[in-house]
Amino acid sequence: MRTHLKVAAAASALVLSVAVASTQGTLTTGAPANPLVPATPAATATGLPAGVALPAIPIGNHYVCYPVKETTQFKPRTATFHDEFGTFTATVLKITHLCNPALKRADGKVYEMTNPNLHLTCYSISYQGPLPPPVITNDQFGPRKLYLAPPTTVCLPAGKIITK
Repeated sequence: MRTHLKVAAAASALVLSVAVASTQGTLTTGAPANPLVPATPAATATGLPAGVALPAIPIGNHYVCYPVKETTQFKPRTATFHDEFGTFTATVLKITHLCNPALKRADGKVYEMTNPNLHLTCYSISYQGPLPPPVITNDQFGPRKLYLAPPTTVCLPAGKIITK
């Protein structure tokens, strides 16, 4: 699970070639949006249950996500996903973001990239199913209880090269 944080930033647009599974295409990025910070879900009750420790923060990449404009037509398809909340089938509709691993400095600390080659391409999905339960997460901005909405996005590992 990833926690999305809104951040204002500016950047020039880039044209990127991305290969995901058996699909290749070119896309253009916009300004960075929604950096991803590693987080772990814990208890689903109100607050931490007695005897349950706050979840540890996992070691992993931090990501900056860029909205994209695809230059090739993506054909929607159905996929089945299984996560800790269960199994569901959804229609994958279109690519929405490219997320780059990022070195981050915050509160006097440096968070190095653990895998600078692990990019993510994110796709919007159509989901019909139950709501997931509330969770408690813990990341470097602190613990918080989150009430989850239905999933709207899936992110896939991707390779990436910069093109001119």
